[in-house]
Amino acid sequence: MKRSWLAPIGLLLVGFCILVLGIPRISLTFDEPSHLASGYAALARGADGLWTMSARGHPLLVDAWDALPLYAGNSTLRVEHLPGWKNDYKLYVRSFIEEIGPLQVSEIAGRIPTALLTVLLAATVYRWGQDLTDGRRGWIGLAALVFDPNILAHGRLATNDIGVTALGTLGLYFTWRCIRSSRRMWPILAGFVLGLTCLAKSSGMLWLAAVGLYIISLGVKDGQDRRLRLLQALLIGLIALLTIWAAYGFDVGPLNDEIPIPVPAPLHWGTLFFQTNSADQRLAYALGKLKMGGWWWYFPLAWVLKTPIPLMIIVTASPIYLARRKTHDWLMLLPATFAVLYSVIAVTQGPNIGYRHLLPIQPILVLLATRASDALLTANPELKLRKRAIHFAGTVLAALFCWYALGTLACAPNEIAYFNLLAGPAENKHKFLISSNLDWGQMMKQMASYLQSHSDETTYVAYSHPAPYPIPASAYLPPHPEAGPITAPFHPPPGRYLIGATSLHIPSSCCGLGLDGYAYFRNLTPDDTIGGAILIYDIAEESVPTWLVQCGAVKAPLSSETIQRGFERPKQMRQVLLNCSQSWLYPAGAGVYAFAADDDARDAPFAQQHLVVGQLEYERDNVAWDKRKEPRACQ
Repeated sequence: MKRSWLAPIGLLLVGFCILVLGIPRISLTFDEPSHLASGYAALARGADGLWTMSARGHPLLVDAWDALPLYAGNSTLRVEHLPGWKNDYKLYVRSFIEEIGPLQVSEIAGRIPTALLTVLLAATVYRWGQDLTDGRRGWIGLAALVFDPNILAHGRLATNDIGVTALGTLGLYFTWRCIRSSRRMWPILAGFVLGLTCLAKSSGMLWLAAVGLYIISLGVKDGQDRRLRLLQALLIGLIALLTIWAAYGFDVGPLNDEIPIPVPAPLHWGTLFFQTNSADQRLAYALGKLKMGGWWWYFPLAWVLKTPIPLMIIVTASPIYLARRKTHDWLMLLPATFAVLYSVIAVTQGPNIGYRHLLPIQPILVLLATRASDALLTANPELKLRKRAIHFAGTVLAALFCWYALGTLACAPNEIAYFNLLAGPAENKHKFLISSNLDWGQMMKQMASYLQSHSDETTYVAYSHPAPYPIPASAYLPPHPEAGPITAPFHPPPGRYLIGATSLHIPSSCCGLGLDGYAYFRNLTPDDTIGGAILIYDIAEESVPTWLVQCGAVKAPLSSETIQRGFERPKQMRQVLLNCSQSWLYPAGAGVYAFAADDDARDAPFAQQHLVVGQLEYERDNVAWDKRKEPRACQ
């Protein structure tokens, strides 16, 4: 074996070891049971098991790949007899996870296939990087990918995000080689792998579209090869479509009730229609805001906050540096075409539920950084680079990589919750993004360990998970299925509260009054966190309010029913109605001032002067709350 292969093989082994060692330390995320249950159904029941595609809107190639070890180890499970089969998808998933075997087995067996696909992605980036740098520095891109926290985060999960990224990147590379070689194998390989990409996830069609745009643009640019380029595009597209059709047994049927025209593989194309409107039907969260659908700035914000700063610096500077070259860098045209197309679709149409939907452009950014880094480290007469400048550039790149790698290793194996330094401390992460960006169910094991070590305390847990992980808490809060109604949302009873970042911001109504169950906690700074994903609040006994001042000139902002259900000890609270724009009370102990949100009294200078030592604890459309923890009765 040549010594030149030792470094890339060593890096691939390091990356694989990081992935595998982290698998048993994190719990199944919210989506993994769904992927495993769907993949197992396809393996066990064939065409009869494809009904899950209509419920989820995704093809099942990667799901079946992830479920293959589970099926090989337990092929006798009669999934068609499980509750929910073909009539209640969520019930079927829960039943499958409970019946397939121990969770520890599902965690390891279901995730190893994704880890192997991550290795394939890393190897593809290395090979492509070698070609881009004339065989000199493909290891730069490989090292960057191996220590990318977002790639590692999803590279050990039984989902289809890494699978479609790995296959799509390989398909782009084969297409890139096809343009530079006359060998007939490259368009065949490119078409086949791009077909597999489409079978991995609904978004796989974007890779095929990018390849078509790229080859057609080359034909327009170079008229002499126009016919050749057209034939290559047709061959790649035809093989990709035949691959998709073959996966469904060359089935032909109507697309749906609205479009009764017979088409090949109708079930597959139905998933595309499913995903077309799915983004508008999802609840998105960013920067403290909730919205059905999303915002155009969601993914740019996620990229800025969750991309390691060293990689961000190199990627941002790369186009500027490469633009200085006198010769155009056409080698990056294909990956750039895909990156631009995918980014535009993600920003305008993508579901605002996680950075994982940006993973497909990550290998492209790494290749761009590889190309620019190689140019910096190579003597170039065009840019008049001297040895001293090259040495300085190498030192800077080495320092950035050390920062990059150490930052990733510091958060292992909880890379899902990785945010760069721009997000601030761990307790601030939930203010920016939630869901698969931060709290995706991966901390169940750590939370259980924390609760066991605090078993002598009163603990409340606001969390729910599709897999049956034990939560040894004193009491459960919504969205846990065994939770009762939230009591005292204006000021919860004393105890230690563990609230998932996603549960904190997704509305949980209570009391039948339309009150937000966790608005009180959103106005507090957590006392601690578990990996930044589980927020811990300590509510002390002495902070329970003993008085209530209703600020209203004529009418109290709170009804007696609202007071009864909003506070823990309403009968023990002293209540006063007061015009707070003109007068004020200084009761002893902790208490609450209540204002109507549309009342100008709260904004009056007199009231603002007295509320300066207060803290906003609860706010809704028509009522705002300010609490004074340390009233200055004698000042």
